[in-house]
Amino acid sequence: SSSSSSSSSSSSPNAQKLLVKPQKALELIQSQKYAYVDVRTKHEFETVGHHKNSTCIPYFVSMGPPPEVNPDFIKEVEMKFPRKDCPLLIGCAAGGRSAKASATLCEAGYTNIADLEGGFKAWATEFGDMIETGCGC
Repeated sequence: SSSSSSSSSSSSPNAQKLLVKPQKALELIQSQKYAYVDVRTKHEFETVGHHKNSTCIPYFVSMGPPPEVNPDFIKEVEMKFPRKDCPLLIGCAAGGRSAKASATLCEAGYTNIADLEGGFKAWATEFGDMIETGCGC
């Protein structure tokens, strides 16, 4: 059987976003020192649980309806991770917000963005809440 070529469309020509499954995400954190940026709300972060060493920078300030994007999202990321080449793993609850946040970060000039496919739910299913190392930025 012939393999069909999958073309990846991106919203921005400079987007360097990778879509990674939990196992690959763990590899990025352990061997390439990616920092886990959790873009869920602070309430979700605190009540549902989160990865050790992750940083909570909410993409939405209100889940709505309709959801309201955090106007300071990029500014907050830049305060914590000023280097645009800092490797960041972006995760949310199930993958929707992290996809939007990752695209926004790429548009803002970040060049090492990995989007956690399936979000915290996929991670928690595979690893519990384990995270071993963060970014040294």
